[in-house]
Amino acid sequence: MEYVKDELKVAYLILAHTDAKHLEKLTHTISYKARIFIHLDKKVGMSKDFSDIVLPQSAEFIKERVKVYWGGVSMIRATVNLIEAALASGESFSHLVLLSGLDYPIKPPQEIYTFLTSQPSRQFIRFIDLADSPVPETGRLSRYWFMEPIFPFFDDTLIRRVLRKLFESDRLQRKLNEDRKLAFGSQWWVITPECATYILEFVKNNPYLWNLYKYSHAPDEHFFHTIVANSPYIEQAGGFSVGIKWPHHLSNLHIGYLNKLYCEENFEYLKESDKFFARKFTSNKSSKLINLIDAHFNSCASSTL
Repeated sequence: MEYVKDELKVAYLILAHTDAKHLEKLTHTISYKARIFIHLDKKVGMSKDFSDIVLPQSAEFIKERVKVYWGGVSMIRATVNLIEAALASGESFSHLVLLSGLDYPIKPPQEIYTFLTSQPSRQFIRFIDLADSPVPETGRLSRYWFMEPIFPFFDDTLIRRVLRKLFESDRLQRKLNEDRKLAFGSQWWVITPECATYILEFVKNNPYLWNLYKYSHAPDEHFFHTIVANSPYIEQAGGFSVGIKWPHHLSNLHIGYLNKLYCEENFEYLKESDKFFARKFTSNKSSKLINLIDAHFNSCASSTL
């Protein structure tokens, strides 16, 4: 599709770490009236697999990259880098959509674009009180989780496991002096540029946040949510949800199942969903399913002619 610079777009922010072939397919599929910014985990490096893929004109790998560790604050740093790259591009966006490199749309990209641009003031970032989350407030932030390497030159996994066990003691936990209401939700959100700008300004003006979240548990499920929950954008996000416990019940535009690899037999289920994205897909095990989804997209486009 021809890239038009001054057109209102959707910004897709992609956290990628594997399966270059699927990443290439994903970027071409979502390129409709879009700019696509990709953070490639620095642990992976720009290997031949990734350097050889052909991205659409609207997509780019961002320069500011970090080593990303599951459950660690590095996930937040990578996401902030993506937000900064999108807002620095000078383009006009309806929304910023956070995706994984193993995601795939299950609705036509044209439909996603129309849906988002028709709701220019809505934030798709649901949350509950962090104290009601599966790992309650006192555990997620006050405990020292050591999710990321302490010593960069060797595998210190065992050391960190011992430290996590040691720091379970109440005496060794941090006392939180936060006067904000803490929130919890799904990692995969969709926000407006105005809300994203507010988040960056808040992070810039509160550098202590990096130390606060350095040893926390899975901050990608509460860092951004807490900022929005205590911001002028809380009502646009729908406020605090009540009576919900698990991230997959707090999903935004994604189907909420965690750690599921979708294959051909899941096509009918995905087609009937009212969500816009699902994960996980791989170029190997999900190729037949992706072909079915693409064919469905084409049939939807034909029916509107």
